[in-house]
Amino acid sequence: MLFALMGGHAILETARDTLFLATLPASFLPWAYLAMALLTLLAAALNRGALRRFSRRRALSLSLLLGVGVNLAFFVLSSLAGSASSLLLFYVWTGLFATLVVVQFWLLLGDVLDLAQAKRVFAWIGAGGLVGATVGSAASGLILMWFPAQSLLVAASIAFGVAALMPPLFSRARKVPASTASPAAQANAESAALLSTDAYLLRLLGFVLLGTLMVTGVDYVFKAVVSEAVPKAELGDFFARYYAVLNGCALLVQILLAPQLLRVAGVNRTLLVTPVLLLVTSLGFGLWAGLASALVLRGVDGSLRHSLNRTATEILYLPLSPAIRDRYKALIEALGQRGGQALASLAILGALSAGIAPQQMAWALVVLCAGWLFCIVGLKPHYLELFRTQLRQGTIETRVDVAELDLHALEALVSALSSEDDIEVIAALEMFATYNKLHLVPALILFHPSPAVVLRAFELFSDSSRRDVLRLSGRLLRHPDHAVRGAALRHFSAHEKAMGPLQRCLADQSPAVRATAVVGLISAGAMEGEEPERALSSIIDGDSPEARHALALSLRQLPAERYAWVALALARLKQPGLAAAVARALAVAPAPEHLPALVLLLAQREGRGEAREALRKLGDEGLACLERALADTELPRVVRRHIPRAISYFGTAQAAAVLTEYLPRERDDAVTYKILRGLGRLCADNPETPIEREALLDCARATLEKSITLLSWHLIVDRGRATNARYDSGASELLSALLRDYERSALERVFRLLHIMRPSEEFGMIYDGLRSADPAVRAGSLELIEHVVPDAIRDGIVATVDDAPAAERLANASRFYDAPMRARVVAIDALLAGDAEDIQRAQALLEAAYAEALAEMLGDRSEVLKSVASYHASELGLQGLNPKLFSTAPTEQRSSLSELNDRELDVLAERARLELGRV
Repeated sequence: MLFALMGGHAILETARDTLFLATLPASFLPWAYLAMALLTLLAAALNRGALRRFSRRRALSLSLLLGVGVNLAFFVLSSLAGSASSLLLFYVWTGLFATLVVVQFWLLLGDVLDLAQAKRVFAWIGAGGLVGATVGSAASGLILMWFPAQSLLVAASIAFGVAALMPPLFSRARKVPASTASPAAQANAESAALLSTDAYLLRLLGFVLLGTLMVTGVDYVFKAVVSEAVPKAELGDFFARYYAVLNGCALLVQILLAPQLLRVAGVNRTLLVTPVLLLVTSLGFGLWAGLASALVLRGVDGSLRHSLNRTATEILYLPLSPAIRDRYKALIEALGQRGGQALASLAILGALSAGIAPQQMAWALVVLCAGWLFCIVGLKPHYLELFRTQLRQGTIETRVDVAELDLHALEALVSALSSEDDIEVIAALEMFATYNKLHLVPALILFHPSPAVVLRAFELFSDSSRRDVLRLSGRLLRHPDHAVRGAALRHFSAHEKAMGPLQRCLADQSPAVRATAVVGLISAGAMEGEEPERALSSIIDGDSPEARHALALSLRQLPAERYAWVALALARLKQPGLAAAVARALAVAPAPEHLPALVLLLAQREGRGEAREALRKLGDEGLACLERALADTELPRVVRRHIPRAISYFGTAQAAAVLTEYLPRERDDAVTYKILRGLGRLCADNPETPIEREALLDCARATLEKSITLLSWHLIVDRGRATNARYDSGASELLSALLRDYERSALERVFRLLHIMRPSEEFGMIYDGLRSADPAVRAGSLELIEHVVPDAIRDGIVATVDDAPAAERLANASRFYDAPMRARVVAIDALLAGDAEDIQRAQALLEAAYAEALAEMLGDRSEVLKSVASYHASELGLQGLNPKLFSTAPTEQRSSLSELNDRELDVLAERARLELGRV
């Protein structure tokens, strides 16, 4: 679409310049610039109004169709070639139209793409725009070989018409959270206040303002010279050829030069390229005015402004926080670009009234370039200070897709290593590691006075074989801090098999250092027979937590085929911080022998992330182990609950198949929910992963049937509580609330499954709309359900989410699934509406239905529901449910539910004893 859009704009731009300069003198151009700057504000207001009234797709299509109509209207105007007012209006219209539709296009694209998708495709979409502009300019030249310049308006209209057909084909818009931003007036006031106090923002505004002044001046000088040097009849061919070459050069700079220059020279030096070249070419034009020097001047501007300079300018915003960045970029659009265009227009008009020629204006361009360069040089220290501030605060934004650190950023990081603030130093080390630049960190960082810094440095250097780090680690074996001595010994023993230092450290006063020395000697083969096992067991069973922690950190040095039991033994201990240390050590180089320990570590929050990463590194073996663990119902529940998320980390079709297979088979409701969450996260992180949609649809159907069954149980319980005081107890009240909550939870799971099957339909947004208090929002969600839910379950969902009373919803749902208790509910309601005899019959029917509903609940897989239902059955004295009550008693481990089960059995036994006494 951007190809068609920019291609049409390039054709329209050629027609604009040709018709304008063929009829009017260049002195009219400043008036066009000024009108364009002022009317842009009005166009922006109209654009906001259109977006409030129409969707972004419809607004963009309508804007393009409006452009087609206006362009064709200009085409048929007989006075187009002779009327100054119509040509001036046409010139202004082309600028406003381009601004309007390009803004709408990028807003629409931002709606339908998430961040990850945008990073993948934005570069290609932008290149499509440059290619479109190049092709459009070339096509203009071909058209002008046989047709007059006015025919370009028809060609541009065709391109815009093609583009107008494309917005309806865009993906559905992503759900955007409700804005919490302040009103526009307040936001603008806050932005203005920030501008007046922030030096970096002031210089950034000056940088954009001077750049816009320069660009506007260059455009006028260029067109003024061309209008004098090129015959009127040849203007169209000239502009078409020149713009085609210019757009092609911009494309080459964008693809070939900009990335290399940013990486080698850094942001600030890259920003200097455009103003320096414009300074030189402006000086050349001032000395040797002519068409050739004007072409070079405009060529430098056109080939660098939209490629190299724009890319480098965007990076200047990265040190700003996202909130300030978004707000300030909008303010720059108003003050910097449009304000600069208006100021330039007034300056050119003043120069023309004073009789200043374009050659003399070139000296003003030289002055502007000098000011532009001054702003760029002044930006550098503030840019670096913002970088340092974020290092201190730990708020570096890593979401931005920047290929490598530029030279100035590296200077800031190296400078941060000598900071007195430990947090800043550690943050700098982390950044070096993130960008794979640890080889630039001096080994002398190990002599930093802060033990925290030294310990983190040793962690980052753990895989490094640098001789300077190894040499200094040997010296640190005498460090006063035992943690530093242990870290130094761990690094030393991992890369140097010297027995002397290890033997000496066996006599160290710190248990942690002694434990590290033991591991070093074992890995070096200095212990034989059963001595290593005895030494390691004494550490594990000893009374020193520090020694066990040191052993955990050194696990990677122990051969896994013989000592995997050590990791398993440590993973079973409940020592604070031990699980995280074991998980970090195993994550570096996991072995298949470590699989049992890694699965066990999933139960520990502090080491869970590293354990997942280690399992993922083991590939198929890790996935197979997790599948076996998921199938093992004897594993502790606290472990099994976290297995689905670990499986989802693999992000493969096999992982998705495992989760899909176990979703309907799992009996533990909490684990089932975790499987559903894990599958959803896997598909969100890896959208291209194939999934078995039919299996998921079957699961959604079964879950929806369960929701309808829960609704029928809920109705039976509520009917009993409303008509018989015997049933109205605290347990029945809890049971009613629990059934209602489980019904909602089942419905939520259905929508989660639908979202996994059809992520583009935004079922999460639809589900949120159903829970909205706004009737219009609910109605919109219900309307969407009618169109996007698969036919197989549509009737069931529509009936379940309706606003009708519960009994009516159950009746409507029977077309999808007829719950076993539905007929009882209908019969009871019919009898309750009759005479006294009917009410008595209803009571008898309700008593039987109530007992049957409780019996069904006792067979549910939810331990909570079974326990509450069994307690309620016990207090009602339902002797017939005695076997089911005993079958619900938990047998694995004591919990509040098992205690409740004991109590309900005691209640039932007491009732039986009293009944026997009365007999």
